[in-house]
Amino acid sequence: MKAVVLALLLPIAAGAQSSTGSITGHVTDEASKPVNGATVRLVGAPYGSRSHDDGAFRIDFVPTGTYQVRVTIIGFNPDTQTVVVRAGSPIDVTVKLHAAAVNLPAIMAYAPRMGETQAAALDKQKDADNIVSVLPGDEIRALPNANAAEAAGRIPGVSLERDEGEGKFVQVRGTEPRLQNVTVDGSHVPGTESGDRIVKLDDVPAGLLGAI
Repeated sequence: MKAVVLALLLPIAAGAQSSTGSITGHVTDEASKPVNGATVRLVGAPYGSRSHDDGAFRIDFVPTGTYQVRVTIIGFNPDTQTVVVRAGSPIDVTVKLHAAAVNLPAIMAYAPRMGETQAAALDKQKDADNIVSVLPGDEIRALPNANAAEAAGRIPGVSLERDEGEGKFVQVRGTEPRLQNVTVDGSHVPGTESGDRIVKLDDVPAGLLGAI
């Protein structure tokens, strides 16, 4: 019984294989360099493939007939060619894609001023509800300040405690450093000395400061 079934199926399979063909080819750009990842499809038929690193592609088991091969990939204009598929005879197609010129819309980049000028510092002092002295970033970087303590020492009423000749702690109107409150962008800075709230300002480079 099994032998009879095989004898009946073999002619059908042979007939199906004899009515299909293959489409092979390469996808290149204008400089004849291979294009990888291009989509190759037959218009109006569920057959397709993608080009490989060398630009080659292959579509097998395509029924005989006339098809339009359409090749698309981002950055290139689509290309369409007409091919005739014959049984048992692969059709070779060479597709040369042309780069697509795209005019992108204009992009405007903008950012607010950081307020590091002397004029911005004076505005902060004028608008403050209490007595405020502001040293702007432009002035900090214009003077030879080694660290934040050295820069803060240039504000009226501020003196320094030095260690090996370099400013380390600040005193505001003569009060000792442990009574100062230091914030960075509004966030309180904890003490850097063990068991004390004193903040070492010599650890902060003056070039990173926008204002004091």
